[in-house]
Amino acid sequence: MFLVYCCAAVFFGAMRLTPPITVQVAAPVGHDSVPAGPDFTGYIESVEWAPPGQTNLVNDTVVVVIVRISNRGAPSIVWNWDMEITLLSGQRIEPKKFATNIPTMLSATSASFVLASGSTSIKMDSSTLLPYSLGQTPLETGGAREGWVAFDFGNAPVDELRRPGTIYDLKLADSTGKIFPIELILPATQMYPNQ
Repeated sequence: MFLVYCCAAVFFGAMRLTPPITVQVAAPVGHDSVPAGPDFTGYIESVEWAPPGQTNLVNDTVVVVIVRISNRGAPSIVWNWDMEITLLSGQRIEPKKFATNIPTMLSATSASFVLASGSTSIKMDSSTLLPYSLGQTPLETGGAREGWVAFDFGNAPVDELRRPGTIYDLKLADSTGKIFPIELILPATQMYPNQ
């Protein structure tokens, strides 16, 4: 018994003399900044309007937008593309359908699309058709893509679509179905080609 008492006294005495040990655990770098799901942001760089007779959709007005999309969250495909246009009158119009065919007579160069900045261009083919490319391959965390998407707006009058103040609401979804809106209000300056 005496031996147990001595061992306990030595042990507890040593415990009082030993300074407490502090352990700091560092959080993983960037762990807090990456959302659990996809987190898309983007902007419309340019808009092009093709009146009836200027595309393979002979009787319809086609609206083409050049878009840049980035993803701050988890990788995801981008799908369920849609657009609504609010005219100056307040009337809202939706496309008849998504235009998957490459427009053939939209710009003076026909093979490329001049961006609003006028400094670069985008080749209009399936590699830059965003619903095709981002519907097949997920947009990675920290990644960005630039490309085009087109909508068939039926008999919508092009002169109304081009008026400054017209609102373009582009919507797209991630793999979970969450909708991400991108809005453009046409400026008063002539920043778009082929008007």
